Amino acid sequence: MFQYLINVIVQFNSLLNQSGLNLNVSYSTLALQLIVGIGIWAVVFYILKSVGIYLTCKNNNVKHGYLAFVPFVNYYLIGKLTGPVKFFSLKFKNMSILTGIFLFIMFGLNVANDYLIYFDEFYLLITHNVIPIEITHSNSL
Repeated sequence: MFQYLINVIVQFNSLLNQSGLNLNVSYSTLALQLIVGIGIWAVVFYILKSVGIYLTCKNNNVKHGYLAFVPFVNYYLIGKLTGPVKFFSLKFKNMSILTGIFLFIMFGLNVANDYLIYFDEFYLLITHNVIPIEITHSNSL
C-alpha cells in the first residue's frame, strides 16, 4: 500500500515537471490527501460489507446481527454463518471462534510486516518531506 502511494506521488511529480508548471508540491500533503481519500473509500466499503453481513444474519435468524457493524466482531458472525466445516480430516462445528483466532494472527503478522518494511520510508516522508528514491521503480522517474 505504501509502495503504491510513493509511486503515485513520484508519477505526479514527474508529470508536473514535464508539463512545465513549477508548483511547490509538498509530498507529505499529497500523501496525506491520498491516505484520507483511501480512508474514505475504506469506510464506505466497510459500511457496505457490514450491511451485507447484517442482512444475511437477519435472513438466517442469527442472533445479535447488529454486531456486524463492530470491527473484528463481524468476522465472528461470518464464522457463525458458515456452519460446520470439514478441513482435511478435522471437523469444526463452530467456525466463529476459529475465524477470530485466525483474524488476530493475520492482523498481528500484518502489523509486524508493515512496521519492518515501511517504517523508515514513512518516517522520512512525514518528518523531512523527502521521498526515498531507492524504493521507487526505476521506470517511474
